[in-house]
Amino acid sequence: MIVLQIKDFKYCNAEAAFEFSATVPEVTFRPKRVFYNSSFDSLSVRLELKSLPNNIQTKTIFFCWYKMTVVSYPSLLVACALILSTASAYGVGGKREALAPGNATTGLCSYEATCSVGGIEGVCVSISSGCCPGGSVTSGLCPGSDDIRCCTNPGCSTPQGSGTCKQTSACSGSSVAGYCSGPSDLQCCVGGSSSCILGTYSGCSEASGTAGLTGQIIAELNSMGYSFRSLNSNWVHCNDCTCSLQSNAADSLERAAQSVNDYITINSAFRSSAEQYLLYKMYQEGRCGISLAAQPGSSNHEGGRAIDTSNYNYWSSTLQNYGWSHSYPSSDPVHFDYYNAPDISSQNLLAFQRLWNRYNPGSKIDEDGVYGPQTENALYHAPCNGW
Repeated sequence: MIVLQIKDFKYCNAEAAFEFSATVPEVTFRPKRVFYNSSFDSLSVRLELKSLPNNIQTKTIFFCWYKMTVVSYPSLLVACALILSTASAYGVGGKREALAPGNATTGLCSYEATCSVGGIEGVCVSISSGCCPGGSVTSGLCPGSDDIRCCTNPGCSTPQGSGTCKQTSACSGSSVAGYCSGPSDLQCCVGGSSSCILGTYSGCSEASGTAGLTGQIIAELNSMGYSFRSLNSNWVHCNDCTCSLQSNAADSLERAAQSVNDYITINSAFRSSAEQYLLYKMYQEGRCGISLAAQPGSSNHEGGRAIDTSNYNYWSSTLQNYGWSHSYPSSDPVHFDYYNAPDISSQNLLAFQRLWNRYNPGSKIDEDGVYGPQTENALYHAPCNGW
Protein backbone atom coordinates (compact mmCIF):
# COMPACT_ATOMS: atom_id res chain seq x y z
CA MET A 1 0.00 0.00 0.00
CA ILE A 2 0.99 3.64 -0.24
CA VAL A 3 1.76 5.53 2.93
CA LEU A 4 1.47 9.30 2.62
CA GLN A 5 2.99 11.50 5.29
CA ILE A 6 2.92 15.25 5.76
CA LYS A 7 5.86 17.03 4.21
CA ASP A 8 4.59 20.58 4.13
CA PHE A 9 1.37 22.54 4.40
CA LYS A 10 0.33 24.60 1.40
CA TYR A 11 -2.69 26.23 -0.15
CA CYS A 12 -3.97 25.20 -3.53
CA ASN A 13 -5.55 28.45 -4.73
CA ALA A 14 -8.54 28.97 -2.40
CA GLU A 15 -8.44 25.31 -1.52
CA ALA A 16 -6.53 24.00 1.45
CA ALA A 17 -4.09 21.30 0.45
CA PHE A 18 -1.44 19.04 1.85
CA GLU A 19 1.83 18.31 0.09
CA PHE A 20 2.91 14.81 0.84
CA SER A 21 5.97 12.74 0.27
CA ALA A 22 4.77 9.35 -0.87
CA THR A 23 7.02 6.37 -0.33
CA VAL A 24 5.84 3.16 -1.86
CA PRO A 25 7.30 0.06 -0.22
CA GLU A 26 4.64 -2.21 -1.70
CA VAL A 27 1.44 -2.08 -3.66
CA THR A 28 -1.86 -3.41 -2.36
CA PHE A 29 -5.08 -3.09 -4.33
CA ARG A 30 -7.95 -2.22 -1.99
CA PRO A 31 -10.82 -0.92 -4.12
CA LYS A 32 -12.97 1.77 -2.58
CA ARG A 33 -11.34 1.75 0.84
CA VAL A 34 -9.53 4.54 2.62
CA PHE A 35 -8.08 4.55 6.12
CA TYR A 36 -6.80 7.33 8.36
CA ASN A 37 -4.33 7.39 11.22
CA SER A 38 -3.43 10.70 12.81
CA SER A 39 -1.90 12.36 15.82
CA PHE A 40 -1.05 15.90 16.84
CA ASP A 41 2.38 15.88 15.15
CA SER A 42 1.93 13.62 12.16
CA LEU A 43 -0.69 12.42 9.76
CA SER A 44 -0.51 9.31 7.63
CA VAL A 45 -3.05 8.25 5.06
CA ARG A 46 -3.28 4.85 3.41
CA LEU A 47 -4.98 4.94 0.06
CA GLU A 48 -6.02 2.37 -2.49
CA LEU A 49 -4.29 2.55 -5.84
CA LYS A 50 -6.09 2.77 -9.12
CA SER A 51 -2.90 2.54 -11.11
CA LEU A 52 0.78 2.82 -10.37
CA PRO A 53 3.71 3.67 -12.66
CA ASN A 54 6.49 1.12 -12.80
CA ASN A 55 9.55 1.55 -10.61
CA ILE A 56 8.06 4.37 -8.55
CA GLN A 57 10.06 5.24 -5.48
CA THR A 58 9.19 8.64 -4.08
CA LYS A 59 6.78 11.15 -5.54
CA THR A 60 5.24 14.40 -4.35
CA ILE A 61 1.53 14.90 -4.76
CA PHE A 62 -0.99 17.56 -3.84
CA PHE A 63 -4.02 16.31 -1.95
CA CYS A 64 -6.75 18.97 -2.32
CA TRP A 65 -9.43 18.35 0.28
CA TYR A 66 -11.80 21.12 -0.69
CA LYS A 67 -12.30 19.92 -4.26
CA MET A 68 -12.07 16.28 -3.19
CA THR A 69 -9.47 15.64 -5.88
CA VAL A 70 -5.99 14.22 -5.97
CA VAL A 71 -3.47 15.63 -8.42
CA SER A 72 -0.50 13.37 -8.98
CA TYR A 73 3.02 13.94 -10.22
CA PRO A 74 3.88 12.62 -12.64
CA SER A 75 1.23 9.97 -13.19
CA LEU A 76 0.25 8.48 -9.86
CA LEU A 77 -3.53 8.09 -9.65
CA VAL A 78 -5.39 7.25 -6.49
CA ALA A 79 -9.10 6.73 -5.99
CA CYS A 80 -10.82 7.77 -2.75
CA ALA A 81 -14.28 6.38 -2.23
CA LEU A 82 -14.70 8.42 0.92
CA ILE A 83 -15.26 12.09 0.13
CA LEU A 84 -13.72 14.62 2.49
CA SER A 85 -14.79 18.21 2.95
CA THR A 86 -12.46 19.69 5.54
CA ALA A 87 -9.55 21.96 4.85
CA SER A 88 -6.72 21.17 7.26
CA ALA A 89 -6.27 19.21 10.44
CA TYR A 90 -3.73 21.67 11.70
CA GLY A 91 -4.66 25.35 11.90
CA VAL A 92 -3.00 28.31 13.56
CA GLY A 93 -3.47 28.41 17.33
CA GLY A 94 -6.13 26.76 19.47
CA LYS A 95 -6.67 23.08 20.09
CA ARG A 96 -5.64 20.89 17.21
CA GLU A 97 -7.69 17.81 16.58
CA ALA A 98 -7.06 14.87 14.33
CA LEU A 99 -8.78 14.90 10.99
CA ALA A 100 -11.69 12.51 11.16
CA PRO A 101 -13.32 10.71 8.26
CA GLY A 102 -16.96 11.01 7.43
CA ASN A 103 -19.36 8.11 7.26
CA ALA A 104 -19.51 6.68 3.74
CA THR A 105 -22.70 4.78 4.48
CA THR A 106 -24.70 7.79 5.63
CA GLY A 107 -22.95 10.36 3.45
CA LEU A 108 -21.49 12.35 6.36
CA CYS A 109 -18.96 15.07 5.86
CA SER A 110 -15.63 14.81 7.63
CA TYR A 111 -14.78 17.39 10.26
CA GLU A 112 -11.57 19.21 10.95
CA ALA A 113 -11.81 20.25 14.59
CA THR A 114 -14.33 20.76 17.35
CA CYS A 115 -15.65 24.17 18.37
CA SER A 116 -18.05 25.58 20.94
CA VAL A 117 -20.68 28.30 20.78
CA GLY A 118 -22.58 29.31 23.88
CA GLY A 119 -21.61 26.07 25.57
CA ILE A 120 -22.89 23.98 22.65
CA GLU A 121 -20.29 21.68 21.08
CA GLY A 122 -20.00 21.87 17.32
CA VAL A 123 -17.69 20.79 14.51
CA CYS A 124 -15.68 22.64 11.88
CA VAL A 125 -17.02 21.63 8.48
CA SER A 126 -17.29 22.90 4.92
CA ILE A 127 -20.38 25.07 4.58
CA SER A 128 -20.38 25.26 0.77
CA SER A 129 -20.51 21.46 0.68
CA GLY A 130 -23.78 21.49 2.62
CA CYS A 131 -22.26 20.00 5.76
CA CYS A 132 -24.43 21.89 8.27
CA PRO A 133 -28.02 21.10 7.24
CA GLY A 134 -30.46 23.06 9.37
CA GLY A 135 -27.78 23.97 11.90
CA SER A 136 -26.33 27.26 13.12
CA VAL A 137 -23.13 28.43 11.42
CA THR A 138 -20.54 30.61 13.21
CA SER A 139 -17.43 32.01 11.55
CA GLY A 140 -14.07 32.81 13.13
CA LEU A 141 -13.82 29.68 15.28
CA CYS A 142 -12.17 27.21 12.91
CA PRO A 143 -8.77 26.80 11.24
CA GLY A 144 -8.41 26.64 7.50
CA SER A 145 -10.24 28.54 4.79
CA ASP A 146 -13.23 30.82 5.34
CA ASP A 147 -15.48 28.03 4.07
CA ILE A 148 -14.67 25.96 7.16
CA ARG A 149 -16.97 27.20 9.92
CA CYS A 150 -18.39 26.05 13.23
CA CYS A 151 -21.64 24.11 12.83
CA THR A 152 -23.86 23.50 15.86
CA ASN A 153 -27.13 21.56 16.13
CA PRO A 154 -27.45 20.39 12.51
CA GLY A 155 -30.31 18.13 11.58
CA CYS A 156 -29.87 14.39 11.14
CA SER A 157 -31.95 11.46 9.95
CA THR A 158 -31.82 7.88 11.22
CA PRO A 159 -33.97 4.76 10.80
CA GLN A 160 -35.42 5.64 14.23
CA GLY A 161 -36.47 9.08 12.99
CA SER A 162 -35.14 12.58 12.42
CA GLY A 163 -33.39 14.56 15.09
CA THR A 164 -30.61 17.00 15.92
CA CYS A 165 -26.90 16.37 16.32
CA LYS A 166 -25.94 17.17 19.89
CA GLN A 167 -23.84 15.87 22.76
CA THR A 168 -25.20 12.70 24.28
CA SER A 169 -25.27 14.39 27.69
CA ALA A 170 -27.67 17.02 26.31
CA CYS A 171 -30.04 14.55 24.66
CA SER A 172 -33.21 13.68 26.55
CA GLY A 173 -34.28 11.25 23.83
CA SER A 174 -32.36 8.47 22.12
CA SER A 175 -28.79 9.13 20.94
CA VAL A 176 -28.05 7.29 17.69
CA ALA A 177 -24.40 6.98 16.67
CA GLY A 178 -23.12 7.13 13.11
CA TYR A 179 -25.32 9.92 11.75
CA CYS A 180 -23.47 13.07 12.85
CA SER A 181 -20.09 14.48 11.89
CA GLY A 182 -17.89 14.91 14.93
CA PRO A 183 -16.43 13.08 17.91
CA SER A 184 -18.17 10.08 19.42
CA ASP A 185 -20.19 12.13 21.93
CA LEU A 186 -21.94 14.03 19.12
CA GLN A 187 -24.82 11.82 18.05
CA CYS A 188 -28.25 12.17 16.49
CA CYS A 189 -30.73 12.93 19.27
CA VAL A 190 -34.11 11.52 18.27
CA GLY A 191 -37.35 12.18 20.11
CA GLY A 192 -37.70 12.61 23.84
CA SER A 193 -37.62 16.40 23.84
CA SER A 194 -37.76 17.74 27.36
CA SER A 195 -41.19 18.03 28.91
CA CYS A 196 -40.19 21.50 30.08
CA ILE A 197 -41.50 24.32 27.92
CA LEU A 198 -41.06 28.00 28.70
CA GLY A 199 -44.77 28.61 29.19
CA THR A 200 -45.06 26.14 32.07
CA TYR A 201 -41.65 26.70 33.68
CA SER A 202 -42.25 27.34 37.38
CA GLY A 203 -38.75 28.14 38.59
CA CYS A 204 -37.30 31.56 39.36
CA SER A 205 -34.02 31.33 37.43
CA GLU A 206 -34.43 32.46 33.86
CA ALA A 207 -30.81 31.49 33.13
CA SER A 208 -30.92 27.86 34.27
CA GLY A 209 -34.47 27.48 32.99
CA THR A 210 -33.43 28.27 29.41
CA ALA A 211 -29.77 27.21 29.28
CA GLY A 212 -30.06 24.93 26.25
CA LEU A 213 -32.26 27.27 24.24
CA THR A 214 -30.14 30.30 25.17
CA GLY A 215 -27.04 28.55 23.85
CA GLN A 216 -28.80 27.96 20.53
CA ILE A 217 -29.86 31.62 20.34
CA ILE A 218 -26.28 32.79 20.95
CA ALA A 219 -25.06 30.45 18.20
CA GLU A 220 -27.75 31.77 15.87
CA LEU A 221 -26.80 35.41 16.60
CA ASN A 222 -23.18 34.63 15.81
CA SER A 223 -24.26 32.95 12.58
CA MET A 224 -26.13 36.16 11.70
CA GLY A 225 -22.86 38.11 11.80
CA TYR A 226 -22.86 39.39 15.38
CA SER A 227 -20.12 38.61 17.85
CA PHE A 228 -20.86 37.24 21.32
CA ARG A 229 -18.44 35.55 23.67
CA SER A 230 -18.22 34.23 27.20
CA LEU A 231 -16.75 36.43 29.92
CA ASN A 232 -13.38 35.66 31.46
CA SER A 233 -14.02 34.21 34.91
CA ASN A 234 -10.73 35.62 36.18
CA TRP A 235 -12.24 39.11 36.00
CA VAL A 236 -16.01 38.60 35.90
CA HIS A 237 -18.01 36.40 38.25
CA CYS A 238 -21.54 35.68 37.10
CA ASN A 239 -24.19 35.05 39.72
CA ASP A 240 -26.94 32.84 38.22
CA CYS A 241 -26.94 34.55 34.83
CA THR A 242 -25.77 33.85 31.29
CA CYS A 243 -22.12 34.86 31.39
CA SER A 244 -21.83 36.35 27.88
CA LEU A 245 -21.86 39.76 26.17
CA GLN A 246 -21.20 41.24 22.77
CA SER A 247 -17.46 40.89 22.28
CA ASN A 248 -16.55 44.59 22.49
CA ALA A 249 -18.67 45.01 25.64
CA ALA A 250 -16.97 41.95 27.14
CA ASP A 251 -13.55 43.38 26.31
CA SER A 252 -14.40 46.70 27.98
CA LEU A 253 -15.81 45.08 31.11
CA GLU A 254 -12.76 42.87 31.57
CA ARG A 255 -10.37 45.80 31.03
CA ALA A 256 -12.26 47.77 33.69
CA ALA A 257 -11.81 44.94 36.18
CA GLN A 258 -8.15 44.52 35.26
CA SER A 259 -7.51 48.23 35.77
CA VAL A 260 -8.18 47.89 39.51
CA ASN A 261 -6.86 44.31 39.72
CA ASP A 262 -10.20 43.06 41.02
CA TYR A 263 -13.07 40.96 39.75
CA ILE A 264 -16.60 42.24 39.31
CA THR A 265 -19.63 40.18 40.31
CA ILE A 266 -22.65 40.65 38.08
CA ASN A 267 -26.22 39.45 38.51
CA SER A 268 -27.23 39.86 34.89
CA ALA A 269 -25.44 40.24 31.55
CA PHE A 270 -26.70 38.95 28.21
CA ARG A 271 -30.25 37.63 28.24
CA SER A 272 -31.66 35.61 25.40
CA SER A 273 -35.17 36.39 24.21
CA ALA A 274 -36.16 33.13 25.95
CA GLU A 275 -34.75 34.42 29.26
CA GLN A 276 -36.44 37.78 28.76
CA TYR A 277 -39.72 36.00 28.06
CA LEU A 278 -39.49 34.13 31.36
CA LEU A 279 -38.55 37.28 33.26
CA TYR A 280 -41.44 39.21 31.67
CA LYS A 281 -43.81 36.36 32.45
CA MET A 282 -42.68 36.30 36.10
CA TYR A 283 -43.30 40.04 36.27
CA GLN A 284 -46.78 39.71 34.75
CA GLU A 285 -47.68 36.89 37.16
CA GLY A 286 -46.19 38.64 40.19
CA ARG A 287 -43.78 35.79 40.84
CA CYS A 288 -40.21 35.53 42.08
CA GLY A 289 -40.02 39.12 43.32
CA ILE A 290 -39.77 40.59 39.82
CA SER A 291 -41.20 44.11 40.10
CA LEU A 292 -40.22 45.38 36.63
CA ALA A 293 -39.27 43.73 33.34
CA ALA A 294 -39.24 44.78 29.68
CA GLN A 295 -41.10 42.70 27.14
CA PRO A 296 -38.96 40.47 24.91
CA GLY A 297 -37.09 42.27 22.16
CA SER A 298 -36.71 45.58 23.99
CA SER A 299 -34.11 45.11 26.74
CA ASN A 300 -30.47 46.18 26.44
CA HIS A 301 -29.62 42.92 28.19
CA GLU A 302 -30.98 41.12 25.12
CA GLY A 303 -28.57 43.17 23.04
CA GLY A 304 -25.66 41.85 25.07
CA ARG A 305 -24.59 45.34 26.07
CA ALA A 306 -25.84 45.71 29.64
CA ILE A 307 -24.96 44.37 33.08
CA ASP A 308 -26.37 44.55 36.59
CA THR A 309 -24.07 44.62 39.61
CA SER A 310 -25.13 44.97 43.23
CA ASN A 311 -21.80 46.58 44.13
CA TYR A 312 -22.53 49.57 41.90
CA ASN A 313 -21.08 52.21 44.23
CA TYR A 314 -17.67 50.54 44.10
CA TRP A 315 -17.69 50.00 40.33
CA SER A 316 -19.50 53.08 39.02
CA SER A 317 -16.53 55.37 38.33
CA THR A 318 -14.32 52.57 36.98
CA LEU A 319 -16.99 51.32 34.61
CA GLN A 320 -17.69 54.83 33.37
CA ASN A 321 -13.97 55.28 32.67
CA TYR A 322 -14.23 52.32 30.33
CA GLY A 323 -17.28 53.42 28.37
CA TRP A 324 -20.12 52.11 30.54
CA SER A 325 -23.04 54.42 31.35
CA HIS A 326 -24.78 54.42 34.71
CA SER A 327 -28.06 54.93 32.89
CA TYR A 328 -30.58 54.99 35.74
CA PRO A 329 -28.70 55.80 38.97
CA SER A 330 -31.90 56.58 40.88
CA SER A 331 -34.50 54.18 39.53
CA ASP A 332 -32.24 51.22 38.63
CA PRO A 333 -28.82 51.81 40.22
CA VAL A 334 -27.51 48.27 39.58
CA HIS A 335 -27.80 48.72 35.81
CA PHE A 336 -25.00 49.79 33.44
CA ASP A 337 -25.12 50.05 29.63
CA TYR A 338 -22.34 49.90 27.06
CA TYR A 339 -23.62 52.08 24.24
CA ASN A 340 -20.51 51.54 22.09
CA ALA A 341 -21.99 48.17 21.19
CA PRO A 342 -24.88 48.18 18.69
CA ASP A 343 -28.48 47.84 19.86
CA ILE A 344 -29.49 44.40 18.59
CA SER A 345 -32.13 43.46 21.15
CA SER A 346 -34.69 42.91 18.39
CA GLN A 347 -32.20 40.71 16.53
CA ASN A 348 -32.13 38.47 19.58
CA LEU A 349 -35.84 37.92 19.09
CA LEU A 350 -35.28 37.41 15.37
CA ALA A 351 -32.71 34.70 16.18
CA PHE A 352 -35.37 32.86 18.18
CA GLN A 353 -37.90 33.24 15.35
CA ARG A 354 -35.42 31.76 12.88
CA LEU A 355 -34.75 28.81 15.18
CA TRP A 356 -38.46 28.21 15.72
CA ASN A 357 -39.14 28.12 11.99
CA ARG A 358 -36.18 25.82 11.37
CA TYR A 359 -37.40 23.24 13.86
CA ASN A 360 -41.14 23.79 13.33
CA PRO A 361 -41.58 24.00 9.54
CA GLY A 362 -45.28 23.19 9.87
CA SER A 363 -46.05 26.16 12.13
CA LYS A 364 -43.82 28.98 10.96
CA ILE A 365 -44.02 32.50 12.38
CA ASP A 366 -43.02 35.90 11.02
CA GLU A 367 -39.31 36.62 11.16
CA ASP A 368 -39.58 40.31 12.00
CA GLY A 369 -37.93 40.72 15.40
CA VAL A 370 -41.26 41.85 16.87
CA TYR A 371 -42.89 40.40 19.98
CA GLY A 372 -46.36 39.78 18.60
CA PRO A 373 -48.98 37.08 19.30
CA GLN A 374 -47.28 34.52 17.04
CA THR A 375 -43.90 34.90 18.69
CA GLU A 376 -45.41 34.98 22.18
CA ASN A 377 -47.14 31.67 21.47
CA ALA A 378 -43.96 30.18 20.02
CA LEU A 379 -41.97 31.22 23.09
CA TYR A 380 -44.63 29.67 25.31
CA HIS A 381 -44.22 26.30 23.58
CA ALA A 382 -40.41 26.47 23.09
CA PRO A 383 -38.42 23.71 24.83
CA CYS A 384 -36.38 24.94 27.80
CA ASN A 385 -33.40 22.84 26.75
CA GLY A 386 -33.63 23.80 23.09
CA TRP A 387 -34.11 21.61 20.07
